[in-house]
Amino acid sequence: MKISFLIDPVTLQSDRDQLRIVLLNLMDNAVSYCNPGGEIAIAARQEHGWVEVTLRNPAAIDPDRVSHVFDRFWRADAARTNSGVHCGLGLSLCQKIVQLLGGSISVQTPDPDIFQILLRLPATNSPLSIAPALTSVAAQPV
Repeated sequence: MKISFLIDPVTLQSDRDQLRIVLLNLMDNAVSYCNPGGEIAIAARQEHGWVEVTLRNPAAIDPDRVSHVFDRFWRADAARTNSGVHCGLGLSLCQKIVQLLGGSISVQTPDPDIFQILLRLPATNSPLSIAPALTSVAAQPV
């Protein structure tokens, strides 16, 4: 598995602990559900008053089922139901936290074999940078 970063300088003011929960959960999902040998791409940019973070990984999901990824206890892969690792609450939790932080989170499937999350949070001119948090989280062993 390969992980690539395209992180522009961005600033935002947010609850550090809540943001950490969201980013760790999204990265854990990307690693856990990435197809073998696939590449996870993480990007961040600031545009039009928003910080946009995109996590993209190769993972096939039926386009008709994409609308359910934020449903509590929903699992795309029924074979993982009893794995004990994921219980289907992570993305639902992320959605609630992101809403409380004043942002939005959505799933995009630009290709049938690509799963992509777009996280949008209000930008600010404060010196708090998201890039070190992404870098330090990504550098930890998985």
